[in-house]
Amino acid sequence: MKKTFSFFILCTGLFCAACNMANSPATQTNDSTVLADTSVNLALVEKPTVSAVPIDSLSEGNILLPSRYRIWESFESIEKQIDSTWVALYKKDNQYHVGRIPYHIEHEAEDPCSGLPTETLVASEYTLAFFKLNEIKNGKVDSVKLERLVLNPTEVSKFSFGGRNFQIKASGRQFDDRENNGVAPYKLELYEGDQFIRNLIVQDQYNDTQTELKFIGDLDHDGQPDFIFSSPRDYEEERLIFNLSGSKIGYETNRQFDC
Repeated sequence: MKKTFSFFILCTGLFCAACNMANSPATQTNDSTVLADTSVNLALVEKPTVSAVPIDSLSEGNILLPSRYRIWESFESIEKQIDSTWVALYKKDNQYHVGRIPYHIEHEAEDPCSGLPTETLVASEYTLAFFKLNEIKNGKVDSVKLERLVLNPTEVSKFSFGGRNFQIKASGRQFDDRENNGVAPYKLELYEGDQFIRNLIVQDQYNDTQTELKFIGDLDHDGQPDFIFSSPRDYEEERLIFNLSGSKIGYETNRQFDC
């Protein structure tokens, strides 16, 4: 539920646009994870406008995990965020769907570690996330059976989607390379055949964690594969990243459970 926005300005010609954004009430912070070919538009829900000069950006979207959340402020309550316009990516009878499903919220007066009240979002089906993202369409989702969830540097995972052959190539630092934590990135790149398509993950923070592939499928119904990754930066963080083929912004959500 922590809000994190990350973008890097690659062209000084966008200086004026950056100044205008600085006057916006949205806060901006640095992040160790970026997705390639992204836009300056930080809208959480509306489909962004493509910039002439791409800017790397990772924006916290309207996404909730089926997990327990610590409630620091009353406005963070799950009940004040999720409503009838939210949908879920869930799996039923071995088929992924996007749509509304029953859920309930469990309350706890005090978390043993933090002393804070908590709320747990409980789904009626196996669910990866609840969200309100206009790019993602309702209905059945064409998806890929995952053969390998974690790729170490130099490893390659191949899959077919829509009659086309793709590869995910891993490079960069090892997950347990603590000397290069925050310095050397781990990278996942998508190829169709031998042609580079886009970066899926570029992350340089790993504290006893790793990047794990959770989902490949067509969430935005454009015929291209979309990806969801679990990619926590710390062992006391749960973090999910949505990489959508039709969006110039990557979406993330995270929750902390440090003790």
